[in-house]
Amino acid sequence: MGDRCQRKIPCIPRDAVPVVERFHGAPAGIAERSPLRHITARVIPIFIAFAEYDPPRYQLEAVSLFKALCERDNRCPPMKQLLGHNHLTEVYHIGTSDESISADLLAFVRGLK
Repeated sequence: MGDRCQRKIPCIPRDAVPVVERFHGAPAGIAERSPLRHITARVIPIFIAFAEYDPPRYQLEAVSLFKALCERDNRCPPMKQLLGHNHLTEVYHIGTSDESISADLLAFVRGLK
């Protein structure tokens, strides 16, 4: 990272801002932004996906959301774990020869009424 910062490319050194804050914003607001806090607001179709190499916290949040929606609706939304993927590659591969989730997403969208 230090090399990149020395090459006239604007950057903030990684240690300047804690990891959680860089990705999620201020820690004080993380809980309020959680989808679990908003599932009673309205019912919308949802497809839950998470990757095998997502951080454990992300995987737990996906499964917790799935469980909460199953209990709320007395039926479960579609959910898929993408094996061999991480938090970024789960969407970057759409439109490539890797069809890990493409067919599932198409079926979900086509099933919306």
